[in-house]
Amino acid sequence: MKKILWIILAAALYSCEPGNMTTIIHPDGSCERVLVAKATDAFIKGDSTSNPFPVSIDKNWKVQWQYNGDEQFSEWPLSNWIRQPQDSAKEIKVYATRKFTSASEMAKNFRFNTKSKWNDLIPRPVFEKKFRWFYTYYSYSEAYPRLPIKFPLPIENYMRKEEADYWLTGTPVFDKGISGMDLYEKLDNIKDKFETWASANAWELQYAAVLRNLDQFPGNPGAEKMVQEKDSIYKSVSNESKEDYKVKNIGEVLNRWFSTTAFNPLLNEQSAISREVNNPAEMEKLNDYTSTFFKYRLVMPGQLLTANGMIEQDTISWNLDATKMLNSDYTLTATSRKMNIWAVFVSGIIVILALVLLFRKRS
Repeated sequence: MKKILWIILAAALYSCEPGNMTTIIHPDGSCERVLVAKATDAFIKGDSTSNPFPVSIDKNWKVQWQYNGDEQFSEWPLSNWIRQPQDSAKEIKVYATRKFTSASEMAKNFRFNTKSKWNDLIPRPVFEKKFRWFYTYYSYSEAYPRLPIKFPLPIENYMRKEEADYWLTGTPVFDKGISGMDLYEKLDNIKDKFETWASANAWELQYAAVLRNLDQFPGNPGAEKMVQEKDSIYKSVSNESKEDYKVKNIGEVLNRWFSTTAFNPLLNEQSAISREVNNPAEMEKLNDYTSTFFKYRLVMPGQLLTANGMIEQDTISWNLDATKMLNSDYTLTATSRKMNIWAVFVSGIIVILALVLLFRKRS
C-alpha cells in the first residue's frame, strides 16, 4: 500500500500545476493529507519564504523529498545541503504529510495559508463508518464552500439550475440515452447561456465602476441618462468579441454612443481609472480563485462502491478548481466497504455448531 501510494504521489507531481493533494482514509477513521510540490534548494535548506505548499509547514507536517533518484529523504531542513553541479537541472520533489486522528480533527486544523488564493475557503471533511456484520461501510465527503463573490445578475436568470450545475461540476448527469450529436447540441446551448450570463455580469460590473467614478469624466452625460442607456449600449455591443467576457475599449464605446470625448481617460489602459473599470474587483477576485486548482486524490479503505470523481483501482481523483464552487458548495463524495473476516468465521462456526446439534438430536 505504501509503495503504491508513493507511485501515485510521484505521478501527481507531473499533472497540471499548481497543486496536488491526496487524502488517505484509514479503517479506524484516522486520515492523512499529503501535498506534493516542486521545491527550490532554498526550501530544502529551511527557507520558509520559499515554501511551495499552499499550507504553512510547521512541526505537525512531515516533509520528505526526492532528488537524483527514487530514494526518499526525511531529513529536513538541511541548512548545509549543496546540490551537486552535475545535477543542477534536476527537480526536487517534496511531500508534506500530516496525520489526523479523525476527519473532524482535519476539519478543525487544515487551512490554506495566507499566500494561497484559497486562504478564505475552508473545506469541510466528514467521515462515517457503519457496521453491517459481514461488511463495514465507509463514507467520506469533503465540501468546499461557494465562492464569496456576489454577481449582480444571478445565473438562474439565464439557465436552469441543473444546467448550471452540470456545466460547472459535471453533475447531475443527464446524458443517459442521449446521442453524441444531441449531447453536443445540448452542451453548445448551455455554453451559450453561460457565456451570455458571464458577459452580462461583466458589463454590469464595468458600467457600475464608470458610474461610481463619473466625477473623473468631465462633460459626461450625467448619471440619470447613463443609467437609462445602459441596456441599450450593451445590446449594441453584445455580439462583439470580448476579452474575458468584458467589453473591450469601453471608453470608445461610451464616447461613440453619447457623441462625446468625456470618456477619453479610459482610452489609456495604464491609468488607474481604466484599470478599475476594465478589471472590476469581483472579476479580479474570481480570477484569483480560478488561478489555483488541485489534482485531488482520495484513497478509501476496502472496495470502492460509489464516488462522484474518476475511479482508478482504489483511488478516486477530481480536478478541484474554483469554477465548481461558482454557483454552490462543491462536495467530493465516496463510499467503500470492507469485509469483516471475523464475522464470516463466526457465522461459519455458528452454522457448523447448529448442524452438529441438529445431527445429534436426530441421532
